Amino acid sequence: MADISTQDVINSINQVITKIDIKNVAYVTRKHKLLNVSLSFPFIYTSYDSSAMRIDNRLKLVNDNIFSREKSNAFSINELCNFLKQKNAKEIIMIGFLADEYLYDSILEGKKLGYDMYVIPQAIIGKSQKGKNESIKKLITNGIQIL
Repeated sequence: MADISTQDVINSINQVITKIDIKNVAYVTRKHKLLNVSLSFPFIYTSYDSSAMRIDNRLKLVNDNIFSREKSNAFSINELCNFLKQKNAKEIIMIGFLADEYLYDSILEGKKLGYDMYVIPQAIIGKSQKGKNESIKKLITNGIQIL
């Protein structure tokens, strides 16, 4: 099976976004910390890689519900959890990148928190097709619904 292209995944994500009430769409970005070493004071410090935190400009943005995380689990973001409580969310469809890392961890955590979690294989990508397929199999084994 040929690997799906990034553009195909973005098209699938955008299609899902257009079918959901835009008030309920939330975007999660990843913060990347950089360790900086300098010859002047401060000699060692950390900063964030702002270019890595940008949302791909091909992605359909329908609101300002954008949350940033440092950990692989999206539910580690207090603001996102508050957003979900305000919406009285019961079911969550997770789409995006790296099924074999970030998405996988977040989906399992969402299930532990009591949400009905769903994933759309055409709207996610992994480091490799094999990794993505293995993650989807594990999610199914853990009771996650595949749409």
